Amino acid sequence: MAPLLFLLLFLITVRPGVQSVKTVSKLSVQSGRSVTIPCLYDQEYKDHVKYWCKGGQWNHCTTLVRTDIPQRAGYVSITDNPTQQLFTVTMSYLQEGDSDYYWCAVEIDWAADDGAYLSLTVTRDSAGLSVWNNMVVGEEGGSVSFQYRYSDSLKDSEKKWCRILDQSSCLTAGRTQTSQHASVLIRDDRRGVLTVTVERLERKDTGWYWCTAGEEQFPVHITVKRKPPTQRPTTTTTTSTSQKQECLPSTTQQTAALTSGLCTDDTCIPNGTEENSNHRTVSSVILHVLLKSAVALVYFICTIIATLKIWTYCKQIRGGASESDGGRKRRRKRWKEEYVDAVMEM
Repeated sequence: MAPLLFLLLFLITVRPGVQSVKTVSKLSVQSGRSVTIPCLYDQEYKDHVKYWCKGGQWNHCTTLVRTDIPQRAGYVSITDNPTQQLFTVTMSYLQEGDSDYYWCAVEIDWAADDGAYLSLTVTRDSAGLSVWNNMVVGEEGGSVSFQYRYSDSLKDSEKKWCRILDQSSCLTAGRTQTSQHASVLIRDDRRGVLTVTVERLERKDTGWYWCTAGEEQFPVHITVKRKPPTQRPTTTTTTSTSQKQECLPSTTQQTAALTSGLCTDDTCIPNGTEENSNHRTVSSVILHVLLKSAVALVYFICTIIATLKIWTYCKQIRGGASESDGGRKRRRKRWKEEYVDAVMEM
């Protein structure tokens, strides 16, 4: 009876493979790199706890991170986005020892947890299919570009680009096709580089996509931002962390720049307020320097005058002393002469 109860308890606590949770199935990453993995779930799981579990056996996997406790453990973090009905797991600085099966899982009270697994392989050499950065940002009307690298074993495999878990959106390499919201060009040079360019971006193109080659899959995320009024569409490539931005003001904007101030790529036309402010600043500095110089000059002149007065006074004292000594000597001499004369008369 006890084994039967244990089996019944096990069956109601886990139910892997139920399609309410979905993710990629096979992923390879080069060691030292990072990857963000999306896990999609149904509306009914919006308020449930999500977790990331490691191990080939569902009933023996080790939970690494959860959404109801500190959402980072070492180099693994988890973020839930109920609005988009998905949670993402980011694994950084991956090593070969991280190769294993992992589970996107949803905790369900008093019933079996739901989950979907994927196989993650971390290789020292180039991965089967990889991209440098799988999280990019573009602007409305602009474009983004991904450069996937694949191994020789995938050279003859069919490459596809799909909106995640939407097979009807898949586009095949070698064809210029138009998806529902954007123009997508997929080019395979057959030397190990697959380039995917998404043009004429719209806000609704924001979301997760993946590239497939044989059994390999690699997810990427595109965020489309609103285009600034004074800028042209930008182009973003995953081989660079910076975005190219061009600013081409119209004739009206150039005229307005003369009064309100406008900075272009190479030139900045300051407005009147900034110019006046700069003049005031320079004048204030010059006045401050002149004031300090005047004070120093007055101090120097006063010092010279005081020195001259002291010198003159000392000279007068020395001269008076000399005259006093000479007078005393003459009086003594005269008294001596008068004394001698008196004695002679006697």
